[in-house]
Amino acid sequence: MSESAKISTPDLEWTVHIARRDPLKAAAVFIFISALSLFSGLVLSSVFFSFFAFAVLLISLMSYFFPVYYRLDTEGVGIRILFHRRQRPWADFKRWETDGKSIKLMTMKTRSRLENYRGWLIHTEADKREKILNYIREHID
Repeated sequence: MSESAKISTPDLEWTVHIARRDPLKAAAVFIFISALSLFSGLVLSSVFFSFFAFAVLLISLMSYFFPVYYRLDTEGVGIRILFHRRQRPWADFKRWETDGKSIKLMTMKTRSRLENYRGWLIHTEADKREKILNYIREHID
């Protein structure tokens, strides 16, 4: 792909809120982490540890409970969750794979066990899926 074709491609931005896709499942997960936090506080006889466990579990599930903002532009891929921002250039990604609702951007040309730790998972919405896939094809393939 020529550099001028990449520049003329418009940027893509979208928001995904996974918990809103299935509110019943989100409520069940929230109840589970609340119960687990309460249990840890009871076992350790400390209200502090109960709140600490809740905070750790909520932060670890931040991309599930809070909206995730994605941006694809000529520079690379950007992801923002609350106040946490990440940006990576297209040159870091060597290949991509897709499943039903998401696209995995990988940093290695061949399969590796490290893919789950080094790659990025991009969640998509059905109405923008084809646009996003085409944009990624332009910059990675």
